[in-house]
Amino acid sequence: MHHDIKNVFFLVVIGLLYTGCAHVSHMDELLVLKGLADEQSDLQDYIDEEDDSFYAIKEAIDDKEVNRLKNQGEWVRLFGDPLFKDEVIEEGELLVRWLYRPASAMLDSDKVYVYFSQQGQIIKWDFIPQE
Repeated sequence: MHHDIKNVFFLVVIGLLYTGCAHVSHMDELLVLKGLADEQSDLQDYIDEEDDSFYAIKEAIDDKEVNRLKNQGEWVRLFGDPLFKDEVIEEGELLVRWLYRPASAMLDSDKVYVYFSQQGQIIKWDFIPQE
C-alpha cells in the first residue's frame, strides 16, 4: 500500500511538470507532499516490522522454540524490541513485562506478554488470544 502512495505522488508530480502547472512557486508544496509520502512509507515499514516480529513469536510459541530462550538478549535478537515495557509485581517479585502484538491491529488482536526477572532472565510468557 505504501508503495502505491509514492507511485501516485510521483505520477502527480510528473503530470504537473508535463502540463507546466508545477511552477517553481509550487515546489515547496510539492516537497511537503513528497515528505508526507515518505513519512507514510516509513510508518508502514515500522508497522510491517512489528507485525513480522509478533508473528515470529507466535510461530516460535507454536513450535515450542520459545522454551529454549533464557534471557532478554536472546529474546531481543530473535524478536526485536517490544511495543511496550512496564514492571509488575507477581508473587512478591518485581518483574519486567514486555508486550508484543501486531501493530496493524493494536486494539483487536492476540498479544504476548514476556516476563523477565530484574536480572533479565525469562520467567514466563503468556499468549493471550483475541477476545
